[in-house]
Amino acid sequence: MEDSRARRIATVALLGLALALGVSIATAADFRLVVSQPGLKAPTSVEEGAPQAPPGDDPSPPTGPALYSFTSHTFTNCGQTGGLGPSLEFCQAAYQADWAQDAALYSVDGGIQRWVVPESGLYRLEAAGAAAAATTNRRGAVLAGEVFLAAGTELHMAVGQIGSSNMNGGGGTFVVIDGAEPLLVAGGAGGGNSQRAEFNQNFNGRLTTSGARGEASGSLMRRGAGGENALGGGASSSARGGGGLLGGGVSEFIGGGESFMDGARGGAINGVHRGGFGGGGSGSATNHGGGGGGYSGGGGGGVSGANRRGYSSGGGGSFISDLFISAATHGGFFDATGAVHPAYTGEVGVVAPEMNAGHGYVVIERLED
Repeated sequence: MEDSRARRIATVALLGLALALGVSIATAADFRLVVSQPGLKAPTSVEEGAPQAPPGDDPSPPTGPALYSFTSHTFTNCGQTGGLGPSLEFCQAAYQADWAQDAALYSVDGGIQRWVVPESGLYRLEAAGAAAAATTNRRGAVLAGEVFLAAGTELHMAVGQIGSSNMNGGGGTFVVIDGAEPLLVAGGAGGGNSQRAEFNQNFNGRLTTSGARGEASGSLMRRGAGGENALGGGASSSARGGGGLLGGGVSEFIGGGESFMDGARGGAINGVHRGGFGGGGSGSATNHGGGGGGYSGGGGGGVSGANRRGYSSGGGGSFISDLFISAATHGGFFDATGAVHPAYTGEVGVVAPEMNAGHGYVVIERLED
C-alpha cells in the first residue's frame, strides 16, 4: 500500500512538471493530438497522423487469457446528482454485472469508480461531460477514441454530474490510468443565466485543454479566467471556478470545484456541494454561474456592479491522450496547442453528433484486434 501511494505521488509530481514545461505526457512519438513537442508537425489526416510501427513490429500489446468476460459497458452517475459522486452500492445496483460485485475488479472510492481492464487489446472509449442543468442549453463535451489497453490496468473514472441548479457548473468526466495519468477527459458545462445572447458564448464544455473564461459586460467587470495546464478556473466576486485535473477552482471564499486528484467533488457553499461532481463550481442563488469542471476548469461568470446582474461562466476543458491511435469529437476538431486539428474519425465508430445534455458517462467497448 505504501509503495503504491509513493508511486502515485511521484507520478503526479512528474505530471505536474510535464504540464508546466508544455511537453507531452504520453510517449507515443507520432500522434500528438493534445500537447505537441516543439517542431513536431501536426498530422493532417488519419493516414498521415497514425502512429507507424517499425518494420516487423506489431504495435498492439500481447494478448493473453482474459481476467473475465467483457464486451462493453456504460459507466454512469448511478442515479446520483449534485456535488457528491455515487456509492459502491448504488453502482452495483445500477450495473448488475458480475465483475461489479468483485472488489478485485471494481470499486468506488468517494464517487470515483475503479475498473480493471479484463484483457489486453484494442478498446473504444467515449466520454461525455455533464450539462449545467437538464433544463438549459449548457452542455458537456463528447470525445471518443480507440486505444490499446493492457490486462490488469486500472482505470479510475469520475463521471460528471449536473449541479443542484442551473447556476452551478456541470462536472467534467475523467478517465485516468492508475489514478494518475489522464487518458480521456470531457469538459462539463458552465452554469449561469445571462439574459443577453452575446454573453452566452463560452458555457459549453470545451474541445481544447484550457477552460473558458466567464462572461462579462465591459472590460472593467470582473470575471473568472479559464484554467490552464490542468488547473482550476478563476472566480468572480460571486461565482466560483471549476476544478481541473490537478488544481481546484479558485474562489474568494469557498465554492470552487475540487480537482480530480483531490476527489472531484463539486464546489460547496455553507457545507452543501452544489456544483456537479467532477469539479463543477458553485454559483450563487441569483444569476452568477459556477465554472464547469474538466481537464482545466472553467472561470466563474462576471457580475454587474450596478444591478448585480450575473453572466454565464465558462465550460471546462477536455483532453485526449496521445496513446489513442484514432479519436473523434462531437465538433469534428480538437484544439490542442492553439492550432485547430481535425478529428480523427477513421476507425472510431459513431460519436455523438451533438453535445451532452444530461449527466456525464463513459462507454468502454472491447474491439476486435
